[in-house]
Amino acid sequence: MLFLNLQSEEREPDIFHRHKDQSSSDFANRLRDTYFSIAEHNSTIPNHFKKLGIADTAICEIASVLDQISFRAVSFDVKGLAYEEVIKNTFDKNDNQQFFTPSQVVKFTVEMPHPELHYDAILTNPPFGSDLTDEVLLQSFKLGRRRNSRRRGIPFLERCHQFLKKRRMLAFIIDGGVLNGNSAEEALRLLTQNFQVDAIVSLPDTAFIP
Repeated sequence: MLFLNLQSEEREPDIFHRHKDQSSSDFANRLRDTYFSIAEHNSTIPNHFKKLGIADTAICEIASVLDQISFRAVSFDVKGLAYEEVIKNTFDKNDNQQFFTPSQVVKFTVEMPHPELHYDAILTNPPFGSDLTDEVLLQSFKLGRRRNSRRRGIPFLERCHQFLKKRRMLAFIIDGGVLNGNSAEEALRLLTQNFQVDAIVSLPDTAFIP
């Protein structure tokens, strides 16, 4: 329903307005048909999500809320925020826990580089709350060979260097312990020998507390 709102708001701003003489079934079916016609031409939507499978009453109630909201002027990522709200309590706090980059950090990371450098750039916040211990994966990285574990940020940094085009920009959020800990020498060497470091920005300890 949120996707339908975002896709239809420009060309059909009153899509969720229900006429007084329109039955719940007719109103819900109209929204189902509109959603399907949009989803059918969107290759990013899996087939099992191309139809609204919720009840008429649910569609009508959601539509009555969305009819009072406009997302055209908002400055934040509506779909991203909705996704975070839906999935944030899905997993226990283990290796599968989904932590999200705060929107303020995302905005700063995007806006800090010069606009001309936004193309062919890599901006990333890899998971750094645990170690990578998969021996097969470790051996595929230069900085993981002959090791039983490695802080996850280090192989991510190495992979970004492999993917990044020459003279392009990398904005990388990394655990401070990776650069300041006992095993920092190799990671620092990777940075200094392969990158021109324009800035290092220290974030507060509370920046990524859920």
